[in-house]
Amino acid sequence: MPGPNEKLVRLSEAEAARLFEFYGQAETEILNELNKGLLKGNDTRYLQGMLQNVQAILNDLLNGSQQWCEEALPQVYIAGAEAAGEQIEAAGGRVIAGFGAIHQQAARVLAESALNRFNDLTSFIGRRVNDIYRALALENVRGSVVGYKSWQQVAKNYREQLAEQGITGFKDVKGRQWNMRSYADMVSRTTTMEAHLEGTKNRLLEHDRDLVKISRHSNPCPLCRPWEGQILSLTGRTEGYRTLDEAKGFGLFHPRCKHAFGLFLPELAGEPEETKSMSQISRESEAAKKDYLEFTKEQRQVNEARKQWQKYMVRLPNDTPKTFSAFLSMKRANSEKYQELQQLYREVGSAIKG
Repeated sequence: MPGPNEKLVRLSEAEAARLFEFYGQAETEILNELNKGLLKGNDTRYLQGMLQNVQAILNDLLNGSQQWCEEALPQVYIAGAEAAGEQIEAAGGRVIAGFGAIHQQAARVLAESALNRFNDLTSFIGRRVNDIYRALALENVRGSVVGYKSWQQVAKNYREQLAEQGITGFKDVKGRQWNMRSYADMVSRTTTMEAHLEGTKNRLLEHDRDLVKISRHSNPCPLCRPWEGQILSLTGRTEGYRTLDEAKGFGLFHPRCKHAFGLFLPELAGEPEETKSMSQISRESEAAKKDYLEFTKEQRQVNEARKQWQKYMVRLPNDTPKTFSAFLSMKRANSEKYQELQQLYREVGSAIKG
């Protein structure tokens, strides 16, 4: 029986990881420029050069983001559509050759939407750097009038903030705060999976296929667990099945969600699939909310560890593990290497603040 394509899920994750790495390198470069500028905060010409260097990095970042959106998202979308086509053929159906206007338009809309979000992020970073430049420039003017070096305290405050938090303060439309890397990670993972699912969905609908089966995973999010293995209707026109939109309303396909779906044909399913009633889904969802509190507690701990790893990557790029999983393993084991890394982090931090 055809189902969600695991190879395609891995492609989505790989493309998301590629963009995350790109933003991570850019953040490190920007922080290096800022820290050098803050050490020479009384040199207006140097600060102007810093501003130009950061803007050049942001321009490269925006160009790279645009290239990623225009290449990676359509690639994942088409891969999703092709996977759906293979599922249709495996079920004995004929697949329309090529990809018509509906697919091209859908892929373009996904790319433009993602790029708009990255535009917002790079614009915010540009304003943030401008704020630092303006604050130092004003303190230089004030210091020349009153006769003391007030810029040093301003520069010290910014160095401490950047060392602890990286480039942070960006708010999304829901008011949630993100730093540069975490926001790029969330957007890239969410949009690649969205492209994957939209490509699959549109190809299936193009061939008048309405039913899909939700994938199963080890250790699923409690919000998604009630929907694993369930058969859903893409449009709502097939009686006896809940819709994809209903499942989304209960929390399925949340940001960073790894669940997917594939073609389902009742006549080829063999044993009848269990179709949960809405009351059963509701009961399981209520129970899942309690589990979700524990799950989110653990997730918060993991997220805090991820933020710590990102801060360590900024301050100690050559000493910190290159992958979060390696850092998390080291942290959970509280290994000697982790303790040494903590000590080094504090010593470098003290030097920066001094």
